[in-house]
Amino acid sequence: MDRHVMEALGKARVVVENGRVVEITEPKIKYCPLFAKHRGIKEITKESIKENIEFRIRDFGLFTKNRVVEESRYIVPFGASEILMSALKRKIIDAAVIVADCAGTVITANPNLVQGLCGRISGIIETSPILEVIERIEKAGGIVLDKDTAEINQFEGVKKAIEFCKDLGLRVDLQTNGTLLNEEIIKELKDLGLDLIMISLSAFSSEKYKLLTGKDYFDIVLNNIKTASKYLHTIVRAIYIPKFNDNELLNLAKELNGYVDEIMVHQLISYKENEDLLKNAGIDLSNLGRVKDLLLIVDEMQKNAPKINVAIKGCLLVQLKEMDGFILNNITYDVFSEVPDIKRDYKPLPW
Repeated sequence: MDRHVMEALGKARVVVENGRVVEITEPKIKYCPLFAKHRGIKEITKESIKENIEFRIRDFGLFTKNRVVEESRYIVPFGASEILMSALKRKIIDAAVIVADCAGTVITANPNLVQGLCGRISGIIETSPILEVIERIEKAGGIVLDKDTAEINQFEGVKKAIEFCKDLGLRVDLQTNGTLLNEEIIKELKDLGLDLIMISLSAFSSEKYKLLTGKDYFDIVLNNIKTASKYLHTIVRAIYIPKFNDNELLNLAKELNGYVDEIMVHQLISYKENEDLLKNAGIDLSNLGRVKDLLLIVDEMQKNAPKINVAIKGCLLVQLKEMDGFILNNITYDVFSEVPDIKRDYKPLPW
């Protein structure tokens, strides 16, 4: 018997066994504009959930051997699978670690496989392996983490992706906010051959960290940075926000002196979509972009942390080296932008 458990519309728990819906819990949410628009569901009930899941089983073989695994269409313009599919197509990322019904954790560089497996599912909690589906996934360039059990384990999937990249002789970096790291994970990443780790931190107090992120993980992240530095080449990526976190960055540099290898300082880039969030956090947008301020804070941070390298991004440094002191003293960098296109060269991984 194959068994699949998914958190579906309305945050209801749905259990499907051998292609039949056998259990649905009471939905916690009664209305979703997305399902109302696309499926005409005006009220989310156990009955409407059952009808929707049965439709998916008939339409693209959800939870069955008839599962369609590839899709090139955008189901919605903003979903997680659409973001990953776009990133793969636009050569922003090399591979994705995803979860699929009938297969569990899957690693793939095929954008259509990402969309096919994830575009029309909700949160997969448990699934059973179905051989016919796994064979189609592998034919489409996917790697199933465990074909015998359909295990869902995203960390193991990331480790598998690192192994493949290292076997190809590629450099592998990990960029993270550092909240989910611990010493055991860091050791495993080192043993897998991870080349360097970049951890984001732009505050030196729980109060400022919470204003920037909405979470209270400052102590956890700071401790994980220090732990990572014992095992890996460690870079801290900090965003400089003039008149907001100047002292925070100076104290952060002093604290990390002798731990990390580098602090990379970036200017804050403001998009139209996040201007209100920045203002609500107490950030004065008129202070943004002055190159002089950026160079001065980097210089002061370097004085506080003489054992590590405090730097700005290379592409900006190349531009600034061509300018004299008068220009540098007066120039303002354009930090108000649209979401950028990524145009770097791309070499897809051969799996």
